[in-house]
Amino acid sequence: MVGIFPKEQEKLAIFLRVYPLGSTSCLPRGVKLCILDENDELFMEAVSSERDNWIQLYFTADKGDSLSFGVTLNSATMLQRFLV
Repeated sequence: MVGIFPKEQEKLAIFLRVYPLGSTSCLPRGVKLCILDENDELFMEAVSSERDNWIQLYFTADKGDSLSFGVTLNSATMLQRFLV
């Protein structure tokens, strides 16, 4: 889930949240949610533990910023670039 909320001037509050799908109530241990900056350098990361119902990252960004977010489990990765 992605939430974007306006803040002052050209700033936006952004949160990313990862939930389990289907009838599973907890994420598998070791699911990683990460944010990469415009140079593909790690900016933030959250990693699930055994009993997490979800993991989340919250940050602010300027309109026009280029970021990527990724979700990884074991060797499978989904990476998506976006422009704020």
